[in-house]
Amino acid sequence: FAGMQKPFAPDTSYTLDGLRAWKIFDYKQLVEEQSGIATGEANLQGTIDKIKETWDEIEIETKPHRDSKDTYIIGGVEEVLQLLEDNQVTMQTCLASRFVHGIRSRVEEWDRRLQTMWDVIDEWVNVQKAWMYLEFIFSSEDIKRQLPEEHRKFAQVDGHFRDLTKKTHNVRNAMQVCCEPGVLDMLRECNKMLDDVQKKLEDYLETKRSAFPRFYFLSNDELLAILSDVRNPMNVQPHLQKCFDNIKELKFKEGSLYEIVGMKSSEGELVSFSTMVYAKGNVETWLSQIESMMRVTVLDQCKAAQKAFLTTPRTEWYWDFPAQAILVIDQQEWTKDTENALSKMAGDPGAVEQFHGDYAKQLEETVDLVRGQLTKLQRRCVGTLIVVGVHARDVIGILAKAGCDSPLAFEWNMQLRYYWEKEQVCIRQTSARFIYGYEYLGNSPRLVITALTDRAYLTC
Repeated sequence: FAGMQKPFAPDTSYTLDGLRAWKIFDYKQLVEEQSGIATGEANLQGTIDKIKETWDEIEIETKPHRDSKDTYIIGGVEEVLQLLEDNQVTMQTCLASRFVHGIRSRVEEWDRRLQTMWDVIDEWVNVQKAWMYLEFIFSSEDIKRQLPEEHRKFAQVDGHFRDLTKKTHNVRNAMQVCCEPGVLDMLRECNKMLDDVQKKLEDYLETKRSAFPRFYFLSNDELLAILSDVRNPMNVQPHLQKCFDNIKELKFKEGSLYEIVGMKSSEGELVSFSTMVYAKGNVETWLSQIESMMRVTVLDQCKAAQKAFLTTPRTEWYWDFPAQAILVIDQQEWTKDTENALSKMAGDPGAVEQFHGDYAKQLEETVDLVRGQLTKLQRRCVGTLIVVGVHARDVIGILAKAGCDSPLAFEWNMQLRYYWEKEQVCIRQTSARFIYGYEYLGNSPRLVITALTDRAYLTC
C-alpha cells in the first residue's frame, strides 16, 4: 500500500476489484516481493507451530527412587536433549532467515524457551547425580552428627529436589515444568550448595585419612561406608584387607562387639594379640591401635619363637608359633650359624663345607615333614620354609666354593641377613640396615628365590 501510495486500514476488507481500481497490476514486482515475504514468514510460522505441537506432547519420564512411593528421579532425558538440540538448530536457522522480521519476537521467545529447557535439564541432571550420591551418605545418623552444617545444606537441597520431581511426576509436560519461573535459579543454587557439601565432605575424609593413613587405600565410598556406622566395629571387617597386608578379619571376644583379641589372615591363621584392643571412639583411633598392636604382637611372637628355638626340637617348633615368626627366626638362626661357620674358617678350613652338609640334612628333615599328616596351614608353612631353605643352602654352597673365610666377605655381605639388635629384628644387606616392619603377613606362600630376585633385592 505504501508502494502504491494508498492508505492501509487493518480493519478494512479489500476486494480484487478495489485493488484493480488502484491499478495494482502496475506494481507486479512489488506484489511478488511481498508475496514471497509472506510465504516465507508463513513457512517459519508453520515450523514454529510444529515445534510447539511437539513440545506440547513431550513428557519427562519419572521413576520411583529405591522403590519409594513418594520420591522420584527423572530418566530418559537423552532423547529430550537430542530433540532440544535439533530444535535449537532449527531456531537458529529461522533467526538467520530474511523472512523472520515480522515474527522475530515469537522466534526469539521460542529460542529462549528451548535454551532455558536445556539449561534446566543440564542443571537438573547434575543435581540428581550429586543428590543420589549424598542422599545415602546423609541417611546415616553418624554422618549427620559429624557434619551438621553440611547436613543442613543437603536437607535444603533435598526438599527442593523432592518437590520438583514430585511435581514433575504429576504434571509430566517438559516445557511446563522446565520453563516455570524460578526453576533454573533454584537448580543452580542447589548445584552450588551440593558442590560445597561435596568439598566439605572431601575435607572431612582427608582429616580421617591424615589420622589413619591406611585409609588412603580405600575409595571415598568405602571409607564413607565405614564412617556411616562407626558404632558398629564389625562394619570395618570387609575393608581390612585393603588397609592391611594380610588381615582379613579381626577376632572379637565372644559375646562382645568392642573387645578385639586377635587377627585372622586370608589363609585362616589366627594370631592372638599381646594385649586386647577396645574398638571404641573414632574408628581411625582404634584402627591405629590395631596397627600398633599388630606390630607389637608380631615382635612378641618373634621373641617367643626365638626363645623357644633353643629348647624345642625344630620339627615341633614349627607348629608352636605363627608362620611369619617361624620364618623370621629361621632366617635369623641361619644367619647366626653361617657367620659362626665363617668365623671358624681361620682354624678349620672345612667349617663352611661342613655346615653346608649339616644344613642340607636339616633341609631334608623339613622336606620329610611334607610326607606326613599336616593341616593346610602347616603344609603351607613347611612349603615356604623349604623354598627359603633351598636358597639358604645354595648361598652356603656359594660361600664354600668361593673360599670365604670371614663374615666380612662380600659374597656373604651381599645376602639378606637377619639379626637381633637391641630387642629388634634387623635386616642387613651390604651397607644397608633396616628395622623389620612387623606388618602381619599371615601364612602366605613364597616364590622361588633365584639369582634374579637376589639381584633385585640388592639393587632396589
